Amino acid sequence: MKSSPDSPIISISPRHYIHVLNLNTHVTSLVVGPKTYVCQQDEKIVLGPEELTVVPTMMYCVIRNPVITDKDGVPVVDKYGQVKVRMGDEEYRFAQDPFPLYPGEAIKDIVRPLPVVLPNSALRLRAVSDFEDGNVKRIAGEEWLFEGPGTYYPRKEVEIIKCEQAKVILVNSALVMEATKDCVDRGGVSRVYGERWLVTTPGAYLPGVYEQIVDERKAITLTDRRAICVKAVKSHCDKFGKYRKAGEEWLITHEDAEYHICSALEEFVKEVDVTILRVHQFCVVVNPWDENGVPQLGRKLLVRGEKSFFLRPGEYLETGVQDAYILQNNEGLILRAKEQFVDDICGDAVSEGDSVKQKCHSARIIRASVFGLDESGKVRDRIVFPQNNLHITSVDVQSVEPVDQRTRDSLQKSVQLAIEITTNSQEAAARHEAERLEQEARGRLERQRIEDEAAAEQARRNLLEIRVQLAALESSSQAKAEAESRAEANRISSQAAVEEAKLRAEALSIETNAELERLKLARAAEIAYIKEKNELALKYKENETEIEKSRFISMVNALGADTLRAMATAESDHNLRMLNALGLQSTLITDGTTPVNLLTTAHGLIGSVFEGSSRKRTSEISGNVDEK
Repeated sequence: MKSSPDSPIISISPRHYIHVLNLNTHVTSLVVGPKTYVCQQDEKIVLGPEELTVVPTMMYCVIRNPVITDKDGVPVVDKYGQVKVRMGDEEYRFAQDPFPLYPGEAIKDIVRPLPVVLPNSALRLRAVSDFEDGNVKRIAGEEWLFEGPGTYYPRKEVEIIKCEQAKVILVNSALVMEATKDCVDRGGVSRVYGERWLVTTPGAYLPGVYEQIVDERKAITLTDRRAICVKAVKSHCDKFGKYRKAGEEWLITHEDAEYHICSALEEFVKEVDVTILRVHQFCVVVNPWDENGVPQLGRKLLVRGEKSFFLRPGEYLETGVQDAYILQNNEGLILRAKEQFVDDICGDAVSEGDSVKQKCHSARIIRASVFGLDESGKVRDRIVFPQNNLHITSVDVQSVEPVDQRTRDSLQKSVQLAIEITTNSQEAAARHEAERLEQEARGRLERQRIEDEAAAEQARRNLLEIRVQLAALESSSQAKAEAESRAEANRISSQAAVEEAKLRAEALSIETNAELERLKLARAAEIAYIKEKNELALKYKENETEIEKSRFISMVNALGADTLRAMATAESDHNLRMLNALGLQSTLITDGTTPVNLLTTAHGLIGSVFEGSSRKRTSEISGNVDEK
């Protein structure tokens, strides 16, 4: 690191780098540590020191404006020495050795973990430009799935749209799928845009790239008391092998299947409960179906108990389930015909046989046709209808013939004319009734067509509303997904920052411990060195002292004690002899600053002083010689 911002010497630590700009050529170069770099006068540090970019395992980063390299991975430079970069391009880099950023390169966002795709999930990918993915050529805008489990390695030509999750299909349930584009589904069946189909296989189902889940349907259990009414959305062949037209409704009972799941081309209308008729009960069904399954509009069907049945689509009970009339012996009913009809109680029996027998035995034939014959061939006395408990006990037969031939002829002509008139009137009434029924049927058909068109328009309107709601839901879901992705990105970046801080703290701790250990070892070595040095100096001083001591002792021994004493007292003895020669008995020599007690007479002061000082010096010299 730099010790001073103005210092031209920069210490680059390991795993660090700097960018140096040459002010003359305007070429920026890269310098990677560990190194001590000395800036020249025409150079300037424009970046750093910065740490090398570290991409751990299972992580990646995006480099903007990546450097151009040759086949050996060496950066390509121009004629001025500046590295070449792909401006505006991006490059994904995965786990590798720490690397520096060349001049012009920049890291986009942070180092992120690689997307890990779990089982039963997939990443929806979209190509942003044409490229070749192995042996597959991708076109811009094409979408596909990267199914898990696996780790996805991103690339610049592909963007991640979202993560798709598999839908679990339970037993007796199904998914309604719709093709958003011409494709081939997971079953290998070609689908066209907008086509819908049903997926009933239990387990996890992951929709294809051009498939979407429209609805989830559950099976409806059919019993002897419950059936369902189903309507065809489009013309198709149902699961029972019968062709159904669009808008057709039909009934599915427990005799057809134990349970039923409406296909993608079927629509559930309603549940139909069983209609139960007990003994002495009946009902009138309006618009009954015939044997071919065609509704007979305007007709009615009498159903007598004991019986149970389901009302088919379009059928309804006129007055519900009614009880039969039970008559006593003294009771009867007067019946009134609501419409004109032929009561053929005995029509078949009367029409049999030749005309002669009919004329001769007309009364017996009529009674036998009405009451029937017993085992012995006799005419019964009554006829009983068990449906309504009607008893017919007698038939009054009268025959009147005119005597006059002209009257007979005119009567016969009148009867024939009346029969013809009656026949014509019945025919006209029947024709009129047929026309009326036809008009009613046409009116019902037209009304049904108008109602169907209105229902179709309402369904179209509902479809448009649902599409609008789905678009709003999709936009809100997209916004929610983007918010969740941003939150997840922030969480991942925070975790990465925390992990990076931890790793930096660990690295700093390791470096600090290593530096401390190095200092400890250096201090220990220095202490040992100083100790050895002091010991050597001490030994040297001891030896030198011993040598000096031996030399001094030898010198003292060579001179002798008397010689030393004479040398020590030579000056005082010389002064004493000189004073004696001058004739002085006592002398006091002072420097003028030391006070002298003159109250007492120092008799022989000079001599005593000189003698004491000479003795003292001699004793000190001898003492020093003894010590040495």
